[in-house]
Amino acid sequence: MRKTIKSLARLLLVGTAVMILTAPLYAQATGSSPYTIPGVGVRTALQIVTNDGTHTMPAAAFQELTPCRFVSTLAADNYPAPWGGPAFAIAERRIYSLRGPLQVDNFINPCNGVIPEKAIAVAIRVTTSNGSSNGQVVTFNPDLLSPDLLPVGWIQLNGNSIDEAGVMLGGGWAFGLMTKDAGADLTIDVIGFFFPDPIAATPGPAGPQGELGPQGPAGATGPTGVTGPKGETGPNGITGPNGITGPKGETGPKGDTGPKGETGPNGITGPKGETGPKGETGPKGETGPNGITGPKGETGPHGDTGPKGETGPKGETGPNGITGPKGETGPKGDTGPKGETGPNGITGPKGETGPNGITGPKGETGPNGITGPKGETGPKGDTGPKGDTGPQGPQGPQGPQGHGVAFSSGVVCIPASGSVTVYDANVTAASVVMFNYYHGSGPDPLSLNAQGDGYFTVSGTKNKDFTYVVLNQN
Repeated sequence: MRKTIKSLARLLLVGTAVMILTAPLYAQATGSSPYTIPGVGVRTALQIVTNDGTHTMPAAAFQELTPCRFVSTLAADNYPAPWGGPAFAIAERRIYSLRGPLQVDNFINPCNGVIPEKAIAVAIRVTTSNGSSNGQVVTFNPDLLSPDLLPVGWIQLNGNSIDEAGVMLGGGWAFGLMTKDAGADLTIDVIGFFFPDPIAATPGPAGPQGELGPQGPAGATGPTGVTGPKGETGPNGITGPNGITGPKGETGPKGDTGPKGETGPNGITGPKGETGPKGETGPKGETGPNGITGPKGETGPHGDTGPKGETGPKGETGPNGITGPKGETGPKGDTGPKGETGPNGITGPKGETGPNGITGPKGETGPNGITGPKGETGPKGDTGPKGDTGPQGPQGPQGPQGHGVAFSSGVVCIPASGSVTVYDANVTAASVVMFNYYHGSGPDPLSLNAQGDGYFTVSGTKNKDFTYVVLNQN
């Protein structure tokens, strides 16, 4: 490996940890500059520099690429928008996205399809030229309203500068660039990308369990736990014999209290006296602060299960849950016995008359009956349908010739002058000349300006075709 990446990172932490922001990842290399790592992958860690210190992100991996030119404002490269010229003005901001497809008309950006979806940052080479003064190229997060401006390159007055840096990709794989204190032409080459380290994301096997450390000091006694259920009463022990009670002597007068002597040895415990009456319960003292929880002791043996407590009162019915999906229809049950026939319902309204049935076959003709007297003439029936047209009769003699109309027509284009003279031998001073635009109407109406033997003149919209017809009576 010809180069060593010593540090990568800078990112402004905002909002939640799942938000991907834009910031420079500075790459400082040993040896010559610019650095290039031909086709290798490097495991690294991204360090995020913020106003309150430096933070390290989860492990990432770097993959070097054959450089592809993503942005060029140079006229010689002829890149279209949004990746091309003009040169950056002073304090001009532009936002670039690596999400594909990177194509405008027939131009396909060389970085189209190069960066995979798993990328979280890219390494870029920023080259500046034709600087209007000395200044900087900075990156910013386009997702924030007031982002920090973090340098990724330099601008020299009438000179060139080449710098490398890394930038985190924001929403839509976008990052922003801006010039400070100077304008310049910029080219941006993508030379690699960063993605979450797949090895670091896979935990290794668990190691052997370490030796048990020394026991720590006992913790303070915790608060008294809740009293458990009362256990079963054990069997009564054997009652011992009562001792003989001696006679009680008379109480003498109380003497003066002498000086306190040394405490003597504890005497033998006498027999337990009778239990006196239970005193009144004193007021409850204030609850002391909770002590520090001591280490968890070993689990004791499982005690016997106490008697089942009484069932508590039934709680209020909770709200109905969301209705689940309709289950499948079960099999059809057996048909039950037929019920008794109910009383006849009220007769409904009469339905519409149905269509006439098919006429049955004609019966045999019976014998002629005796002719009855002639009845009165009935009213005249409707006229029957018109019969078919009879055959055509012979052609009659030819009549005298009538007055006919002869016509001629044509299509003409009105020149730029807006007026044209059409020469047609069929035109006379008595001819009827009709005309109309050939392809839709024009802003200026057609007008007949002059007419004579063999010609007529029309004015209208220039460069528009019109058609005309000349009618002459025979």
